[in-house]
Amino acid sequence: MSTLIDEFWIFSKKGEPLVHFIKSTEGNPNFDYVAPDLENVSLTKIQTIIAQQSKEKKTKKLIKFNDENFNFAQCLKNDSVIFYKTLSKGKEKEIKDVCKIVGKIFEDAYKKDQLKFAEENIEIFDKFQKKLSIYSKLSNL
Repeated sequence: MSTLIDEFWIFSKKGEPLVHFIKSTEGNPNFDYVAPDLENVSLTKIQTIIAQQSKEKKTKKLIKFNDENFNFAQCLKNDSVIFYKTLSKGKEKEIKDVCKIVGKIFEDAYKKDQLKFAEENIEIFDKFQKKLSIYSKLSNL
């Protein structure tokens, strides 16, 4: 998995950045998370995309982009949106499959009402990070 996804951001459907997951610097297949820090141009672009997709009700559909900061976006049922930055060496179908799995893991970890305090408490994402770590280790066997 970590050979296909470089990093990803999770947003609320209101366009608020919740968390940024980046590859671990320790050389293992895990991802670390930090508070999102996006420049205003990217944030505005992302908020516009979220607003447009919310109007079109494209839940769970992966949308492809040609952008320097992200390649795919996925709207989830728990009122969140994940923006993925992927590596160019993977086949698109493989990348989409991994993105869908990450989205499913996130949806299973959090219901709609559980994310309302995520902006105030980033540690809420420990649970997701652990589940993602397990998946990463298993997928690299």
